[in-house]
Amino acid sequence: MNNNDNPVRPKRMHGPGSGYPQKNVAVYYGEDGMFLILPLAENAEGWLSEVNQPEFLAWDGVSTAALGEKVLSCLAVSETAVGQPADAPAFQLATGAKNHRAFAKTRQSVNIQVPDGGGQMVFQFWGRSPSLSFTGPPRDREDLTVVIAEDASPELVGATVVQVLVAGGVDMGAPACDVRSGGDDDRITYKMFSDGVRSEYQETLGPDYTHVEAVTYVFDRYQRLLMEEPLLFVCAMVTLGIECGQRGIMPDFLDEPIRQLGDISSQLTGIDLECYQHDNGVLQELLDAPLSVVEAPCPPDFFPGTWRVNPQTLAWWDSLLQGKPSPT
Repeated sequence: MNNNDNPVRPKRMHGPGSGYPQKNVAVYYGEDGMFLILPLAENAEGWLSEVNQPEFLAWDGVSTAALGEKVLSCLAVSETAVGQPADAPAFQLATGAKNHRAFAKTRQSVNIQVPDGGGQMVFQFWGRSPSLSFTGPPRDREDLTVVIAEDASPELVGATVVQVLVAGGVDMGAPACDVRSGGDDDRITYKMFSDGVRSEYQETLGPDYTHVEAVTYVFDRYQRLLMEEPLLFVCAMVTLGIECGQRGIMPDFLDEPIRQLGDISSQLTGIDLECYQHDNGVLQELLDAPLSVVEAPCPPDFFPGTWRVNPQTLAWWDSLLQGKPSPT
């Protein structure tokens, strides 16, 4: 899904060879132990979006057949329904959530497609990103995509949903948390963002990305969010600085700014404060050790060196480093 409040999929047209699935469903599993299943269909604006014909199921750990029946019912709806317009997202109508951030904060997602004429049903885990959007399909994780026959039994359909969620790291046996079905809390907490950034960085590493390139990718991907929320900028700097420092390296665009970060302890409480204080202590120890500064071929464009220096941008940058809102 994109980063907007309305979780629409990219625009695709119906027709042979278009790649557009005639049947498509989004399955959400919440920390409250509830499944929400929503059909997906093309809306009047030409986008694939959720349909306001939700199915709910309280998960008891065993009712895979009941879950499968609801998924199959929503797949049938998606074949003929019209998706919700952008200003009336179905997830809000179904849950009363303030926005997509608040909705996604306590949920995980599985996307199910039935490609035209293929006779198959494709299940994919769509991971929750640090910015609280759902992204997929996953890279380089075969266990996060499962294909079964289109005429599979409800039992197998439900079991496959659970299988993919478990492969994505969801504890289906965990006791349900006391969370509201909707919710107004759309804050991205320090620890939540730190965990998400670390996971995304580690998943990005591979034959195509060096450590420095993976760090750059994460900063680029969440540039807008980091520029708008200074606490999360400091969080990303500390988290990725540790990942680099533990390998004895530091990207050149990080080397000086990371040593100028302010202390944001007074802005945090509880587990977020504990996480920050621990990680900041680790980072300072790493920065005191010899590090190899590595040139980044394409540094993120909101770091100094990529823009013209003037008093206004310097004031903005200094505020960002201190984890404070930018001066007007």
